[in-house]
Amino acid sequence: MPSETYQYFKAGSMRPLAVFSKKRLPDLPNVPTLLEKGINFTDSSTRAIFAPKGTPENIIKVLHDGFKKCIEDKTFKAMFKKLNEPVAYMDGKSFQKILLEQKELYGKVLKAVGLSKK
Repeated sequence: MPSETYQYFKAGSMRPLAVFSKKRLPDLPNVPTLLEKGINFTDSSTRAIFAPKGTPENIIKVLHDGFKKCIEDKTFKAMFKKLNEPVAYMDGKSFQKILLEQKELYGKVLKAVGLSKK
């Protein structure tokens, strides 16, 4: 659930109807998932760091190691938990797999609503 809306749900000024995750969110246990509502769709917010094509491997390693260390830091995790934003480290190859899956999924969605490239 995006942190941008979470504060409104907790304050009671907005009411979530469902979440896109595979499981109910711990902080909103009474809000069902789309799967529970019979809609076969899941999704999640993604944050990632990219480098330009051709970036030297030694620079990629420095960036990778630095961001991994940051993501695994207790203070960083606590800050994101307060925002109700899950934090999970993923290496480049694993994330590339996720991106390709999302590309396929959203390609189907765009085609279904008539917005695909001809």
